[in-house]
Amino acid sequence: MIFRDGNLNTTLPRPVLDPQTLVFIQKTAGRGGAKNRLLDTLRTLQEGTECRLQVVTSETGEFTDRCTVMGVPFTVHPLPEWRKLWSRLCFSQAMHSLASKLPYDRVDWVVSNEMWWAPHAAFLAKLLGSKSAAILRDGIADAAKGRKYRLQNNDLILPSSLKIARGLQKDPELGQRTRVFLDAVLLPARHPESSDLLETNLAKSNPRVKRWLLVLGRVQERKRQADAVRVLRGLIDHGHEDLGLIVAGDCDADYRPIMEEAMNQCQVQDRVVMLGNFSDIQTLFERCTACILTSLREALPGSMMESCLSGRPCFMYPCEGAEDIFGPQQPFFVSEDFSPGMLISKMHALLCDPVQLTEKTAALQQRALTLFSQQAHLRECIDKLGVRIRQDKHKDLDLALNKKNLESEENL
Repeated sequence: MIFRDGNLNTTLPRPVLDPQTLVFIQKTAGRGGAKNRLLDTLRTLQEGTECRLQVVTSETGEFTDRCTVMGVPFTVHPLPEWRKLWSRLCFSQAMHSLASKLPYDRVDWVVSNEMWWAPHAAFLAKLLGSKSAAILRDGIADAAKGRKYRLQNNDLILPSSLKIARGLQKDPELGQRTRVFLDAVLLPARHPESSDLLETNLAKSNPRVKRWLLVLGRVQERKRQADAVRVLRGLIDHGHEDLGLIVAGDCDADYRPIMEEAMNQCQVQDRVVMLGNFSDIQTLFERCTACILTSLREALPGSMMESCLSGRPCFMYPCEGAEDIFGPQQPFFVSEDFSPGMLISKMHALLCDPVQLTEKTAALQQRALTLFSQQAHLRECIDKLGVRIRQDKHKDLDLALNKKNLESEENL
């Protein structure tokens, strides 16, 4: 781009601006939905802006491996836990040490990927002369815990769902800083060998199973996948005798006996496949009839967004993120309470009405494409963090804006 001087009628070069620098704090480096969403944010910023990106973590693992593949540099440094008194005693020293090890003289934003590291983001930003933000990706975040983790010391508080945002707004100081920050969901590529691997596992089940329900995520008490087993039993009793259940995710050792007890009580041992971690979720969605979430607490549940984007119907308990994802379709797909019986009723009604199920699932997919696409997330980053878009991305961003503007405030 060139600028014209009105007096001399000459062309002047566009001013060259220094790249903006964003530092993200994510202490743990294993698998997890919050880390997947951060990777999606990093990829969005990497492809849509010219920002310099840096991750701070306290360990290496699958998360840092994926950062390496993406070309996002990371710094491994101890990050004391704010909730532990003895850790707070060495907090200041650790943050000063971290600041001295970062490779940049100037930083624009320090962003915590979860509430737990919000004190770290605020303290580090103060040392670096930058702004700080905390992305909240867990429904446990409320005004009381926000105060405990010093959210008020950050310039922005970015909850991933409306329900979390309303809880924070009960505290006026936290409410002033709170802005809903919707995630991007970038579906990973399919792997050619995944289909055969999946079918091998499914072939061991009851031959009467022709349709599969799917539950994704770490198998643990908070996500209560044992209730998904009870939902399966209830749907079979309602006449859906060809259903089975795929449970995809690493299982906590202390929760496995609970799952086994539920399968035994419901007499569906031969209809439930404990698949373990299965990274090719597109193959799973292609094989399943519907996805379910029986979690007690979330922020913006990734499995529901992924299911919507894949064009698969999904049903869930009324935890955080339900109204963001489902909008006006919420009464059809979300139970009124955290009980298997209510979720069974919702699912039975739509499974018995395939025309309505298809129409409403298509509406959910369009909503997801509008709200959770990479372009929409780039708009979120521009609005909230003030990052500068790459010139070649303006057309895509305008298209995303036009789509988003079609959604009414009521639907959002």
